[in-house]
Amino acid sequence: MNSKIRKPLFALFLIVLVSACGSVSIVKVQSDADDAYLKQNYGEHGIHFVNVLQESSFNYMMNAMRSGIIDNQNLNDTQRETEIKKLNAIQFVKNGYLVFNIRVPQSLYQKQYNLKFTLTDNTGVRAYKDLRYLYMKNLVSYGNVSGINFDYVWIFRLNKTLDTMQPGELPLKLSVTYPNDRTNVYLIKP
Repeated sequence: MNSKIRKPLFALFLIVLVSACGSVSIVKVQSDADDAYLKQNYGEHGIHFVNVLQESSFNYMMNAMRSGIIDNQNLNDTQRETEIKKLNAIQFVKNGYLVFNIRVPQSLYQKQYNLKFTLTDNTGVRAYKDLRYLYMKNLVSYGNVSGINFDYVWIFRLNKTLDTMQPGELPLKLSVTYPNDRTNVYLIKP
């Protein structure tokens, strides 16, 4: 193979290797709430996923929460200001947040997103400091097609970042229990 081809291939190999080293593995190991159940209860185009929160998504979600607090008619101005101060105290930390997201093209009844969560490390200890819930209605556009997505998001602020956890603490185990006690379990590790 000549050097003109080898150099780009080697560069591509290095990019893939470096990218893979920084990635996080999220594997669904139990699926009581299978695809048939999810389609029946959340619609054919609904998706449910776990992810590590990236900085751009973190900033977007913090702004959405800030707007939600300000628009909340059940809070007076003093309560709004208190909640905004709490929100402003939360800072982005790389590999410091996990999210569970339900994205559907229609609104859900509360009973549909009344989920139960447990997030523990490999020793069974609770692995998060706090949990925040966010509801977002987003206008989306793909080429000539547009529509609305409804996102139901749970944000877990981890006790430690994923990359500073000790081998004995990993993997993290996230259990998501749907109505009717159907549970999906995910294992998360860097």
